[in-house]
Amino acid sequence: MTGQESMMMSKPILANRPLKRKKWLGSASVLAAATALAAITAADNAKAQSQITGPRVHSAAPDILSMRRSIQQLAPHEDVVLPLSVPRVPDNLPVLPNAPANPLTAPLAPSTQPQVTIAPAPTNGTISVSPPQPIIISGQSPQPVAAPVVGQAGINVSALASFDDNDVTFTPGVAADTINVLAPSAIIEWETFTGGADGDEVTFLGSSQTLNFTSALTDYTVLNRIFTPGTFENAVRIDGTVNSTVLSGIRGGNVWFYSPGGIVVGAGANFNVGSLLLSTSAIADADVTTGDLSVAFTGVSQTDSFIRVEDTASITANNNNSYVAMIAPRIEMAGDVSVNGSTAYVAAEQATMTIQNGLFDISVDVGSEDANGIVHTGSTGGQSSTGVLDEQAIYFVAVPKNTAINMLVGGSVGYDAAA
Repeated sequence: MTGQESMMMSKPILANRPLKRKKWLGSASVLAAATALAAITAADNAKAQSQITGPRVHSAAPDILSMRRSIQQLAPHEDVVLPLSVPRVPDNLPVLPNAPANPLTAPLAPSTQPQVTIAPAPTNGTISVSPPQPIIISGQSPQPVAAPVVGQAGINVSALASFDDNDVTFTPGVAADTINVLAPSAIIEWETFTGGADGDEVTFLGSSQTLNFTSALTDYTVLNRIFTPGTFENAVRIDGTVNSTVLSGIRGGNVWFYSPGGIVVGAGANFNVGSLLLSTSAIADADVTTGDLSVAFTGVSQTDSFIRVEDTASITANNNNSYVAMIAPRIEMAGDVSVNGSTAYVAAEQATMTIQNGLFDISVDVGSEDANGIVHTGSTGGQSSTGVLDEQAIYFVAVPKNTAINMLVGGSVGYDAAA
């Protein structure tokens, strides 16, 4: 909220209930008795001090008889006993030379700390209770708490978006829907307008639609979690164009998509991004970071979920040290992937992937039940390396969960020839 904020409330005092009234009177009588006792003590001490030579403490003694009458009027149903005698200061107490001033009457030094004022005890038999007041620290003002945006409908995107508006803003439009990323890491949860039966594919971004990610930052990572309504988590289709930029126009940014039912990059779809990650295995919020990163893919909800990149689909990530990664029990790649960095296809249900200096370190925790794991018939490559500092690689990782996997790798795999 997120927090992500709490408000303290006091319950009203119901003074019209008889039992409550009696308790209030009892509390007031005890308080008045304590006040009278303090007054008697002060009066006798003042008399004793008058017999001592040296600094004196002056104290105004209230009318004790009036105090007694007040107590009797306040609580006629109770017996209040005042002490018959109070210890007195001996008359022969020696006088100390240069006796310091009574600390109770010495003036206090100015203080910048908050001052507390205690009001005198009530003498009219009533007690008033004020509601709690907010504590305000000098120089600070209460900060507004941003409420999450829930269910903002897209125009190009066929889904409702929920997000923290401290991290992103969402502007649907006729030409394109735009996500403006305000924080280095952000998470958006989408729910498609429609669901489907088991095995159906549901449109998230239509073939003539555009979704833009932009930011004034130099880098960011945004995770898009896509769910479908209804009983089944269906595979979602991205048939349109996805763009991502940084510094308000330069190609960049890391765009991640997670959908438990599967992801289909349709024929004719275009991704023009800084880097791209597609997954049907869940990703924790804490792993959504920028720069060198380690991502734990914690598991799939459907063991037959898949990622499919159809023929003529295009994924381009041509920034230095960019990456494209796909993680699912089954991966079908028939499109075109061009990366100025590294590409990883990982057929597994659970895995951990570290990306550092443009290279992957992949550890599979739970493999795939699919017979093939990976079927590659398209093209995966990119610009050639410019030297030892421009590291790049293409990874095909398929680990069986139970039975053996026959990974099928065809098409074109490799980087451009060096100039």
